Amino acid sequence: MAIKTSFGIQYYTNQGTSVSASGTHFPTPGLSTITATGTKGSPTSGYSANNTLGFYGQEDLALSERLFVAGALRIDNNSAFGSQASWVQYPKLSLSWVASEDPWARGIIPKVVEDLRFRLAYGGSGQQPGTNTALRTFSPVAGPGSATVLTPGSFGNVDLKPERVMGLELGFEAGLFDNRVGLDATYFRARTMDALIPVRRPPSEGFLSTQLENVGEILNTG
Repeated sequence: MAIKTSFGIQYYTNQGTSVSASGTHFPTPGLSTITATGTKGSPTSGYSANNTLGFYGQEDLALSERLFVAGALRIDNNSAFGSQASWVQYPKLSLSWVASEDPWARGIIPKVVEDLRFRLAYGGSGQQPGTNTALRTFSPVAGPGSATVLTPGSFGNVDLKPERVMGLELGFEAGLFDNRVGLDATYFRARTMDALIPVRRPPSEGFLSTQLENVGEILNTG
């Protein structure tokens, strides 16, 4: 029996910056800079950052080079989660059996089948919310007397969590007639929980935008 243990820590960040400016009506041919235009638009700039910290551990077992078992667990946290959301766990378990290499099974497998492998896997994955979607924001606008005031922007959600997908997959692979013919069959069933859906808030709360909530569920089979 062979045993392999692996574990680690992963941290990655995505950052984006943008600057834009525009202008129209060059006074004379040959000019190409925005400062040379007669009508200049308002410049804009933007910045976004998304950070993920994760821990994982995995155990792999190989028995007589016929039976392979793997179990793993990953724990993630992301800066886009709501402030009340906690760490999320993604488990994994897989099993693979090379039946054609097992003396017990070889006696009942038809001779036309050269190679035969059965496999089963169950595990989870996730999709974090968009950057800043959990935050309540306000937008600056010009108010009376040229004063700058704030208006409601996005409602935010302190309980915002990632979408979680738990999936089951099972099937087999077979090589027939001296591996001249291959046969591969797979069944899968994936259930998405806490799917992110934009929900319209009552106008009386002062925010006209939608609020992203974990209220959806999706089922895929095939």
